[in-house]
Amino acid sequence: MCECVMLDKINLTQHWINSRQSERILVNVYEPQGDLSGVALIHHGYGGSSQSPVITRLREVFLSAGMSTVVPDTRNSLNQSGGDITHFTFQEHAENLEDVYNWLVTEGDKHIPFHLCGYSLGGYSVTTLLKLKENFRSALLVAPIFSGIFFRQGMEASAPGIMDFWKDKESIGFKNDTGIDFNAPYRCWDEWLRADSIGERIPMSGKVTLVTAQKDSLILDEHLEVAEKAFSLANLKLVTIPEETHFFDQHPNRLKNLAKNHLG
Repeated sequence: MCECVMLDKINLTQHWINSRQSERILVNVYEPQGDLSGVALIHHGYGGSSQSPVITRLREVFLSAGMSTVVPDTRNSLNQSGGDITHFTFQEHAENLEDVYNWLVTEGDKHIPFHLCGYSLGGYSVTTLLKLKENFRSALLVAPIFSGIFFRQGMEASAPGIMDFWKDKESIGFKNDTGIDFNAPYRCWDEWLRADSIGERIPMSGKVTLVTAQKDSLILDEHLEVAEKAFSLANLKLVTIPEETHFFDQHPNRLKNLAKNHLG
């Protein structure tokens, strides 16, 4: 099932597809007018949606470059695909992205090599997909959460004692990047919080750019140093911007310009 609308010279087609768990996922496909220069697949983060501010800015960049731009709403987040955030898992978040990719190259008829883009936890899912597939032109990782141990340490540094409090209370309040408050259960994070996955998650070849703030509330300085070393050894590009944010809301155009530079 799909629905088509026109948005200021952009054609939006909304498709409902089935995940491997036979649950419905909303896939938004934006098509600019004229000849297409490529296909971009963008993934939101934890508790996010296709309409998140960061995702919207990134979508605008790929569309202005003449690309068919695909932005799904994955299950058990806070979006139109529904589900329950208390049932969210890292595995399903990544699997939903892979299910969308598989649909695009079969029924969706998108055979041009993809540009991948992931924000926050969406960056984690993108690096998972990069390990499984080869048909990609580039990957743009925006403030990716690429290590459970790094995330735990970053949270603890920002608010000492919060991890034990979170585990004891079983859930704590979060706010997503659209300002929606929700409770995040500890159990869906527990296994991943013990995982130091930077070595296996960051792809070591290809055109990959990681963009992060100089002071990210979820990434400590020493973690950024580890990422910088890994990217330098692999001759990949890491860009830090002089902000203190995870949401890139202080200078919205700065992120858009960095995304444009990534595409060249």
